[in-house]
Amino acid sequence: MTPGDEQAATPCTTPAEGPVGDVFTIGHSTHTLPAFTALLRRNRIEQVIDVRTLPRSRRNPQFDIDAIQAALRAEGFRYTHLPQVGGLRHPVEGSVNDGWDNEAFRGYADHMGTPEFAEGLERVSRLASRGPSALMCAEADWRRCHRRLLSDALSVRGWRVRHILPQRPDGEAGGHREPHPLTPFLVVDGGRTSYPAAQGTLADADTFGCMTEIAFDCTTPGAETFVEYLAPTVTRLELNGRAVRPDAFDGNRIRLTGLERNNVLKVAGRSAFHHDGVGMHRFVDPVDDAVYCHTDAEPYDIHRVYPCFDQPDLKGTFEFSVRAPAGWHVSSNSPATHVPNPATGGWWQFARTPKMPTYITAVVAGNFHVVRDHHGNIDLAVLCRQSLAQYLDADEIFDITRRGFDFFAEEFAYPYQFGKYEQAFVPEFNAGAMENAGLVTFAERHIFRSRVTDGTREARAETILHEMAHMWFGDLVTMRWWDDLWLNESFATYMSLVALVGTTSAVTPSATPRWTTSSRPWRRARGGTCRPGRRSGWRPRE
Repeated sequence: MTPGDEQAATPCTTPAEGPVGDVFTIGHSTHTLPAFTALLRRNRIEQVIDVRTLPRSRRNPQFDIDAIQAALRAEGFRYTHLPQVGGLRHPVEGSVNDGWDNEAFRGYADHMGTPEFAEGLERVSRLASRGPSALMCAEADWRRCHRRLLSDALSVRGWRVRHILPQRPDGEAGGHREPHPLTPFLVVDGGRTSYPAAQGTLADADTFGCMTEIAFDCTTPGAETFVEYLAPTVTRLELNGRAVRPDAFDGNRIRLTGLERNNVLKVAGRSAFHHDGVGMHRFVDPVDDAVYCHTDAEPYDIHRVYPCFDQPDLKGTFEFSVRAPAGWHVSSNSPATHVPNPATGGWWQFARTPKMPTYITAVVAGNFHVVRDHHGNIDLAVLCRQSLAQYLDADEIFDITRRGFDFFAEEFAYPYQFGKYEQAFVPEFNAGAMENAGLVTFAERHIFRSRVTDGTREARAETILHEMAHMWFGDLVTMRWWDDLWLNESFATYMSLVALVGTTSAVTPSATPRWTTSSRPWRRARGGTCRPGRRSGWRPRE
């Protein structure tokens, strides 16, 4: 999800006749030459196009131009050095590419508007047309390399770009090809690319821009399906490089026909802010006029935020980018890979998540007060509104959190899988809490503004442990359909009470846990929300 006002500019398009062909990118990193050539062969590459401006490496001399050229040709690969599209560029004064906070990327984006780059890009296209080709640079992660922008330029010209990674998503060696997602704030005008700063952000009042790219497979080519998106406006629909008829979007679903075995759907639209705790909720603090936003998706509301297959049995990986104003903090399910200058605001970018269902994806954004800590290799954080910071007892929350992690990791005999763990207390939340993977949201009633009883503190501890139990049961292992949500919640409640007995004596030292305080009715805890069950004629999509 990429909030902003990018829809005001000309959206990216690709040729109506579909992809021109395939082109790959690869980073040589610290590979040995045998390992590097094996990776090329595994991906059936015939030609390497070296896009380094300076084709040498002090740390890895095997990739100096003379050495790599000789080695590749000896192994039967073609090699070409194209410095015209190389990196190491500097921004020009008055750059129109101020959407990039990274100066190197902004400089390369400026270079993309030059005749030198246009000539180099044309040569890349001619070379790639002769056979399977890989654009090579040094950096292993394409997201941190100018290959990211070069891939944008090729994608909007009709090439299907994929990045070769040395490991599969499960961490095992063997190579993995990752489709290139267009940079969310990329704008194309008459074939020229630019990266302007978006004018709108999550601070805007009514709607926010959303650009989504979904890569999915189809076991029966030629079949049809639908993606869900409940939004006021869609400005761009594109499936596998071809425009989709505007009437495929009916305000709630996007109908997709003629699917291929491997598919990429691109959607641009404007999503609505909500004020009833579903989708993307927006709140203005009456104390200081600060704006706070958070998502709440369970069971069936995340398609109000971004287009998706919104059902629990279709898991995927997610990468979020969010543009936010100066002074804001943004959190999502995974750690941030880029944080803008706090004085100016800009794009926050987050690492790709593990596989998870859509309903536990989340974004929290606003002028939050943030307290950080850690437990072993898990980074911890607690967030709340600035106007409530004086009441936040982060030490007790962290203490319960640490105890809970130790208990569940031992009880389930399986380590926590979602990297960091943040707990955000958000305004006008319509439930007690929500188990978003790595970013749990809580109602603000769990921040105590006066002295409370041991029973109330114990009830909060049970809620914290309940949501943590979901990280294993619900988030890691997920029910197939909504009609089994009762088991998901019941088991989390059971495990939270088991954990409460053994881990929170320091919280309520004067009494044993009050089991009755934790047996809250479901409808009261979740605000009476109705959950869709499996009904006749409506089956989960495979």
